[in-house]
Amino acid sequence: MATEESCFSTVNKLFFGEIFRATRDGACKKLRMRAMKKIAVYPGTFDPFSLGHENIARRAACLFDELIIAIAQGHHKMPCFALEERLDLTQHILKDVENVRVLAFSGLLIDFLHYHHATIIIRGLRSVKDFDYENALAGLHHQINPDVETVFLSAEPAHAFTSSSIIREMAFLNGNITPLVRPIVLEKLRQKHHADLK
Repeated sequence: MATEESCFSTVNKLFFGEIFRATRDGACKKLRMRAMKKIAVYPGTFDPFSLGHENIARRAACLFDELIIAIAQGHHKMPCFALEERLDLTQHILKDVENVRVLAFSGLLIDFLHYHHATIIIRGLRSVKDFDYENALAGLHHQINPDVETVFLSAEPAHAFTSSSIIREMAFLNGNITPLVRPIVLEKLRQKHHADLK
């Protein structure tokens, strides 16, 4: 078993980006690599990907080395757009952000993070009600994997009272959703609506 002296001697010889903890029994445990790329995941069904989602994604992309937009299949929600459509729309909207990847996922989010070596979950908050729900999930994720942290980003005022479900309903009732989505999403929603009327 290594002594504390030998532990610190070892640390001094290692790359400066690594952090080690010297425990009381002298064992050395690697905790982090400062040089390691910070990967964050922004999960959701994104049905559709709204301007509110885009705002959160672009802000998060500025904070981390890489941002993965993880689009859930969402079968339990009976999504308006198929998974491939949601992937294509989101990729098109964020194509100018170099450190963003758009991927599909199913199953547990915590497993998705582990597979992609991500340690940060991004969640947008619109209200105190959102916080109560998201904070409970954040605690659960951290309990399952203490390396995983959740970062909350508050919605901009213009997007604080909208959701994908409201946008879909307004679109199908011929409401004006121009301030809420990109033109390409608006057009796709109109196409869906016209197809349902046939």
